[in-house]
Amino acid sequence: MSILPFSLPGLWRQTESPAATAALHRLEYPLDPMPRTAVLGWPLRSDPRTPVFETWSVKQLESARPQALAGSLKDLIEVAALREMRVLKLRSLSYPLVVITRPGEPRLSESDHDRLWRLFRLPVFEQIRGLDGRLLAWECESRDGFHFAPDAPAQMAAPIEWPKQCNCELALASELDEAPRVR
Repeated sequence: MSILPFSLPGLWRQTESPAATAALHRLEYPLDPMPRTAVLGWPLRSDPRTPVFETWSVKQLESARPQALAGSLKDLIEVAALREMRVLKLRSLSYPLVVITRPGEPRLSESDHDRLWRLFRLPVFEQIRGLDGRLLAWECESRDGFHFAPDAPAQMAAPIEWPKQCNCELALASELDEAPRVR
């Protein structure tokens, strides 16, 4: 059974010129130290350990040799499809995936988590980022909700459904005005 419900533009995408990096936000990875992580489809700050491909090709992704991937659910499913067809070989993938969503987009469902697990055999964490790429919330390692960035409440005023806040020690520290370390 194929997982291809779409065309595969990753086979022929052309890289556009990168945006100015001064205003770009960096990827916050759920583990420390952060592995070499390729960011797909998001205008985030690039650095030697975090190559960013707003548009990407198989050749670019393979040459980056990422240990982890971050991107939209659509991009990650596309990578999985290319791997299943043996067009894309990412032997170095061994760290959790980060699925990035915007406020108002559907959160990852349990079936999305399960699907990505079946396709990659790697844990999956979700991040919610603003339109400007700013990290607003990230999924707790305990899978019991989300942690919110200190400046997220201003962004959360929009009439959208926000995920449940996690009740672990990290979340409790933020209630005491001790802003948690954004990872």
